[in-house]
Amino acid sequence: MSDNSLVLYGLLLITGLIHIFVGLSNTLLLLNGIGFIVLIFFDFLAEYRGYGGGYQHWIILIYTAITFFGYFIIYLPQGIEATLRPAGIISKLDELAIMIFKIYKIRQ
Repeated sequence: MSDNSLVLYGLLLITGLIHIFVGLSNTLLLLNGIGFIVLIFFDFLAEYRGYGGGYQHWIILIYTAITFFGYFIIYLPQGIEATLRPAGIISKLDELAIMIFKIYKIRQ
């Protein structure tokens, strides 16, 4: 396991935990958080078994992009105050870092 993997797992864990804690009263957020935790194990198993061919990078990138853009699609119509919630902004910055990280890995 490389240092890059540990950084990725940390980013996925932060986003997953934010979604789980915020999502205790919202099933969609709760499931999304669980999905991020599952992605940690998915990527770990792919690396452990030597399946570094790239499909797991695309899955993580697409899942994160859906979450990232979905946030703005859901909350922007409710107004800027709803969009600028601290937990939402922290998780979106974290997701942006995940997407940049994965695009970098795919382009290698």
